[in-house]
Amino acid sequence: MKVSPLGPYVLLFYAEMQIQSLDEHDEAIGWMRETEVSFWTPVTSRGGRAAWFLPYLFVDNPYAIASGREVYGFPKTWGQFEKPAGIQNPEFAVDVWGFTEFDAQAKGTVQPLLEVRKSDAGADSAPPDTWTSWDAARSALIRQVFKDWEPQAGDGGGTQWFEMAENMPLVFLKQFRDAADSRKACYQAIVEAPVQLTTFHGGGFIDAAYILTCQSLASHPLAETLGLDLDGSGALQALATFWLHVDFTLGAGVEVWRAT
Repeated sequence: MKVSPLGPYVLLFYAEMQIQSLDEHDEAIGWMRETEVSFWTPVTSRGGRAAWFLPYLFVDNPYAIASGREVYGFPKTWGQFEKPAGIQNPEFAVDVWGFTEFDAQAKGTVQPLLEVRKSDAGADSAPPDTWTSWDAARSALIRQVFKDWEPQAGDGGGTQWFEMAENMPLVFLKQFRDAADSRKACYQAIVEAPVQLTTFHGGGFIDAAYILTCQSLASHPLAETLGLDLDGSGALQALATFWLHVDFTLGAGVEVWRAT
């Protein structure tokens, strides 16, 4: 089974979430907060379906790390965050346990990985706008994000993934190391799970330009993995910046491929 990028964009999300299980045996336990920084890549999955693949997720909740990996296959790891003062001024930073370079004598330590700061340059620029419905948000994002995309044959003009964004599943590579030989997997599968937006509370473009700066860590090769076109200082200006306040659910996963 092949999963391929759908277009030349990747979304970087900073999220403050209130999470709760919808399982009848667990929902009475209570809820937790989770801070997450993640990269979302639109891909084509089985049968050419559009889906989201998340190659990097950094969270500060240990239960979210364990359950996300074990249940779905989210590649969640621990992150330490400098949090923004407010969602409409999303300046933040992420530190991780990592290695600057790989060497037998190298010591893994907490390292700065990425930061997002407001640029002194003017935004190129999404108009300041506030959305009261998902339809309005989707239309505005399509116009802004895809204004410079030169469509290729079969890519639907570059709008396929936003047109279907509320119905696109997440796709995961779920795997566990083998106890006898940790270089092999004792379980390996591709899993899909539906993510459904249930309530749209609001959103809008942020009328400022923001710069993403990535540190060069051998353990976290963000630029190489994501194809980020960083400048000489390891920085990249965001094409558009926006905020959303939504409720969503993540449904039960389905194995669509399994190694034998």
